[in-house]
Amino acid sequence: MKKLTSILILLSVIVVVIFGLYIFLLWTVHDNSNKDNILNQEISAESTKRVQIVSTKKLIADTASIRGQLSGFLIETNEIPEFLESVEALGTVTKTKVTVNSVSRIPINTTLSSSTEYLLLSISSVGGFRGVYQFLRLIESLPYGVYIDSVQLSSSGISEDKKQKTISLPEWTAGISLRATSKISNQ
Repeated sequence: MKKLTSILILLSVIVVVIFGLYIFLLWTVHDNSNKDNILNQEISAESTKRVQIVSTKKLIADTASIRGQLSGFLIETNEIPEFLESVEALGTVTKTKVTVNSVSRIPINTTLSSSTEYLLLSISSVGGFRGVYQFLRLIESLPYGVYIDSVQLSSSGISEDKKQKTISLPEWTAGISLRATSKISNQ
């Protein structure tokens, strides 16, 4: 009986040890499986980043010519006086008197556009209605990134000179506020 009891105790200890080893191995496999899942997720995320980088580089290469054309719509810093003169020269074409009243520069605050700014212009055009209207159309079609913010039209009214028996057509005035996109030069 003593022998049987000692064999049962020995078998019980062996079963407990085997069960303990089984639990330990199960926990180790589960832990390694979790680590593998985490590593797979990190590898997948890194792979996705690399694919995005490659596609972004491809997009940049594919759009290089288009971006080169777009920069042609930006006014270079050294071209600002020429741009203002071209705006004033539109008065000759439209037979109106054009005056640039004010010019200010405001940076565009975005990370993508850190090298661009807006030129804010206040312009007036005085003349006949047809000329003032044509001036507005020409300003809008300038080959730059020009955005008209506001236009104020007013007329002087019809005037009559009874001595000379003449009637003069009204003189129209357009007050224009606009933005033109300009490059910031790194000088």
